[in-house]
Amino acid sequence: AEPSAESLDKPTVEGFGFEWTVYDQRKRDPASIRATFERYFAKFPWDVLPDSALGVDVGSGSGRWAALVAERGYRLVALDASRDALNVTRTAVPSADVLNASAVEMPLASDAADFAFSLGVLHHLPNTEGALAEIHRVLRPGGRLQAADITLSQSVSGNDKMDVSLWTGCIAGGLLEGELRDLVAAAGFSGIEVVPGGEVFAGAPQASNAADFGTRGAGIRAHR
Repeated sequence: AEPSAESLDKPTVEGFGFEWTVYDQRKRDPASIRATFERYFAKFPWDVLPDSALGVDVGSGSGRWAALVAERGYRLVALDASRDALNVTRTAVPSADVLNASAVEMPLASDAADFAFSLGVLHHLPNTEGALAEIHRVLRPGGRLQAADITLSQSVSGNDKMDVSLWTGCIAGGLLEGELRDLVAAAGFSGIEVVPGGEVFAGAPQASNAADFGTRGAGIRAHR
């Protein structure tokens, strides 16, 4: 079934579907992708997962992160609201089960997964709080969440949110670190860590806007 219209932002979904179809990451240096992955998962507790653990990639995009998780032998569900993106994911991770679904309406049973990861996705969602609550639902008790997102040092005001360049520049959906932590806690997670990262838009067209709002990368770890 298609994701319901109210659960997603259609232009964003279509935009990323196009992006991952055209720029499917296959021309990127594999060592660079792996190095970024290792930074994201530097302190992820792989050792606590069962051998047959089930993981969920929330917003799989090109499938580049899921492919590296799959190397570890875990069962994977790759979820994305874009069918075009999922076509790219299928090529990158043939072993994964792919689901065309919204992050707030996952067609998965409660307590089904041992871990979930969502990298560079949360700030694009129209309902980040709902997505976090849904991730919490599908994780078993003790299940682990690893996310990567952005944080701001200055909130984006209502007027600024009307600036299309802040949306196309992936900044408008960003939150203050405390706000992001509160959303993760409100979803029911424990052991929350928000780890500040570096500049994520240096050299990019949106770099000046990113600097104006103090945009930084952030790693989020938590467990149910």
